[in-house]
Amino acid sequence: MKTSLLLIALLSVSCVLALFWISNVGKRNGGGFIRVFETSPGYIGRHDLTSIGYQFAGCEDSVLVFWNSFSATGFLYDIHRHKVLQDFKFDDSYNYTGRSALPYFFTHHPRGRQVNRHTLAYSTQPLAFQDTTRHLDILPLNSTTLVTRTFSRLGDVLVLALWKPDTVIRKPGILEKQLDGFMCTDGMLSYNPTLKRVIYTYYYRNQFVVLDTALRLMYRHHTLDTIHTARIRVSHSRQYVSLASPQAVVNRFAETYGDRLFIVSAIRADNQMQHTFENGLTLDIYGLQDGSYLFSQFIPLLSTDPVMGISICASKLIVLYRDHFLLYQL
Repeated sequence: MKTSLLLIALLSVSCVLALFWISNVGKRNGGGFIRVFETSPGYIGRHDLTSIGYQFAGCEDSVLVFWNSFSATGFLYDIHRHKVLQDFKFDDSYNYTGRSALPYFFTHHPRGRQVNRHTLAYSTQPLAFQDTTRHLDILPLNSTTLVTRTFSRLGDVLVLALWKPDTVIRKPGILEKQLDGFMCTDGMLSYNPTLKRVIYTYYYRNQFVVLDTALRLMYRHHTLDTIHTARIRVSHSRQYVSLASPQAVVNRFAETYGDRLFIVSAIRADNQMQHTFENGLTLDIYGLQDGSYLFSQFIPLLSTDPVMGISICASKLIVLYRDHFLLYQL
């Protein structure tokens, strides 16, 4: 009897240890790829924000633009002089997202259909488009042309569209469906004015798409990691679609500057220690001429607060937190 109980106990312990080992294989083994690291960006300094809720809205030359959708306020920050140049507020844009194409500033409600075009002289010029589709995100290319993420008329599938005065041109097929067509195609829009390229970086798979300003496909390219298919489970509740496994993010943030694409990866390489990886940002840099991987940089975290986003302006990397941002020299 004692022998049987001992065997059962040993078997139970073995099962627990086996499950623990299996659950941590990914953490211990990395992502099945190697990064080539170069010197980390040099820390410059910190700027405290007047309130929480600010997000990056754009950059022009050495001027960084911030927007707070909750208070409908924003400000311009000079990277070289390390000072606020101008504050602004748009009373018609509470809870609106904001994107800049200086001297214009665009606001848009994620559940609405109208885009407001402002100038920093505080005048508002609503943009009237012959379209009734709800657009989830906007990316201004210039004063009258926007790239948006919207729904396909053939179903709940995300597509990119080009907005111009009195016309909307949808581009189905650019965002490739893998699972549900919505969450699996979710990602980040960015624009490179130097190369005149629009870049779409997926959140949940190792791929980015490079387009010209007419949204013609230039090429698709994989990021370093090996996650080709989105590893997500989608939960459907009434009219809402949400993620059941938000930990499956592959690319956290993406920005473009010069002729390069900068992606903050959520996947650890085999030559990175788990503890080190979790206490910093891993920045993978790709060349936009053909999408090839160039090198990586590691930025140790100087704050315990969660990182809200990154931006690159005037050869400076800006890391945004809830109530402040940090500047680094690239």
